[in-house]
Amino acid sequence: MAEIGKSLVFYLKYFAEMQRLYEERGTVLGINPREDPELRKKIEDVGHAAGVEVRRLLKLCISDLRDRLLAANVVELIASRDATVEKNWESRFDVQPRKPKKEFKMTWIGITVDDNGLTPWVWCRGGVAVEEKIKSCFAVGVKSYGSKRYPEWGSGSVGLETIPVPWESAKDFTVEGDGIIKRTQQVCEAIDPEFINKLIARV
Repeated sequence: MAEIGKSLVFYLKYFAEMQRLYEERGTVLGINPREDPELRKKIEDVGHAAGVEVRRLLKLCISDLRDRLLAANVVELIASRDATVEKNWESRFDVQPRKPKKEFKMTWIGITVDDNGLTPWVWCRGGVAVEEKIKSCFAVGVKSYGSKRYPEWGSGSVGLETIPVPWESAKDFTVEGDGIIKRTQQVCEAIDPEFINKLIARV
């Protein structure tokens, strides 16, 4: 049984506070880590460990997608560095067609983790205008959403279903991960070789 890391669950349960304390190096509600080196170290340890746990979780979620696309021999996939995954809470591949296409736009596929859960996505250079082209490549019935739904994402982004993780109800900061990983893999099945071939042709 896979388990979502305790540091990650803690970070997400107190997402706003940890973002302020760890990412922004700020203070919250009278908590000032700069005045307490021991507290500062604990925050740094939790933040770093959460990043490592994100990387491990995303590797389990995205490996099936990678293997399917590589087996189909339609694209080359250049993976993010581990340190980048841990920092950005996002695992992505730079997509390169096996048969070079002169005008193929920069394209990424990936999964992002935030306090809402795990969201698989596709991004292409081209701004909002390219989003409808991306959506048109998915099979009928696949739900996909443009960047208007995800205002923190850049234009050209199309997200699939977000797989929620019950951070709030976690006891002892423990969340069973098998179901979450399986559901994420299922959602990623929409990014299949047929989708990739259409994407290469249309963007």
